[in-house]
Order: sequence, then structure tokens, then C-alpha cells
Amino acid sequence: KLQTVLEVNGRKPVRFGLREEDDVWAGSIVDKGLLGSASVIHLGGRELPVTVNIPGIHMQINAAAAAAAGSWFGLSDGGIIKGIEEARTIAGRNNLIRTESLTIDDDCYNASPAAVRASLDMLSGVPGRRAAVLGDMYELGENEVRLHEETGRHAARSGCDTLIFVGKLAEHMYKAAKAEAEESGEGTEIYYFPDKASLIASLPEILKKGDTVLVKASHGMGLAKVVDFLRGLNLSG
Repeated sequence: KLQTVLEVNGRKPVRFGLREEDDVWAGSIVDKGLLGSASVIHLGGRELPVTVNIPGIHMQINAAAAAAAGSWFGLSDGGIIKGIEEARTIAGRNNLIRTESLTIDDDCYNASPAAVRASLDMLSGVPGRRAAVLGDMYELGENEVRLHEETGRHAARSGCDTLIFVGKLAEHMYKAAKAEAEESGEGTEIYYFPDKASLIASLPEILKKGDTVLVKASHGMGLAKVVDFLRGLNLSG
């Protein structure tokens, strides 16, 4: 393991992470949900307060890595802080989009049961009405039906106000979520659409102005088209 490496060609490795024993580490982390997270990065005896404007606590590990690399290449503390705070994601990977009507979490490049659960949990910390558009998860093998059902049940327990499922496999998520919500008495609105065209036609009637909307599925579902539609959607209230 790399953690056991103490020296390479006379040079000691620089370790980064979330542990005090790392050379560069992020501590005092504050989770801001979809807005990202804040921390204090400990670097060479100095403390750098930073904000990562990308969702996910795990991004603080990346921030520590960036601080270590920046310091190695001679960046000032101010330059390191500025670089971390200006970092942005690419389309489809936790890309936060704000329009006059919606806040959209474009996370439709890839999906797995664990990733969908993590995204739903992150969405649960956002104030206001929350909606999730969830599509098929591919390449799950012989357990794909069970994994979609388990994900659907988790979605129903996530506290989302509105759950919207789209795709052939997503129907298993929908049925499991519906059953879970009925059993628990949750008042979640739950919808199912077999394809993107029927979904897009119905979104203006389902969503409300001010909603935060997660869009997540495997890349092959092509939900980038749904994100593009949401970008241009003008809701009156």
C-alpha cells in the first residue's frame, strides 16, 4: 500500500487527507449540502480557511490534495485558497445550476445505488422543496432489479418532497418507493415515466418555482436532455 511508503529516491511523500497525522489535512469541516463545505486546511503549521463550492464532504480530501500540490509548486496561501474556492465541476458531475425558477443538481453522468443514496442524503439537507429525477442504473448484473428496488425504498425515506422516476429499470425503483411511502405514511409525491419525452412534457406541472432538483442516472439514459429542459423552464410559482 502507498501508505507504507516512507521514502522514494531520497524524498519523503506528502500525505493529505482528513486525519491529523497527514502532512496536509482538512479539519473543522462544515457540510453545506449542495452548496459545498467549509474547512480549515492545516498546511506546514499554518491554517487556511477554505470553502469548497462543490457538494460532498469527500471534496475536502481533494482540497487538501490541491493545497499540498499548490504549496509544493510555490503558491501563496492566498493563491491556494482562491484556487480551491474557484474550483468548479463539469456538466453531469454534481454541477450546480441556478436559474430564476430552479436550483438544479446536474449529476446525470453516472449512477450506482451507493451514489444515488449519497446524492439523496445530500439533497435532504437542502432547505425548501426538494425533487429528484432518477433514471436507470446500468451494469448492475443479475441483481439489478433488487438494487433498483432497494434504491427506490431509500428514496422514499430520504425526505424528498417529489420523486420522479424515468426508464425501464427505474420502474422497479418507482414501485418500491410507492410501497415504502404508503407503508410509512410519507406524503411524498411519486411519479413514473417510461421515457424522457413523457417526463419532459409533465415536468412543468410537477415542479414548483424555487424547487431544488437532483437529476441522476447512468450516462446512457441521456438525462442531460432533461437538464437542458430544466435550464430553460420558466415557472410562475
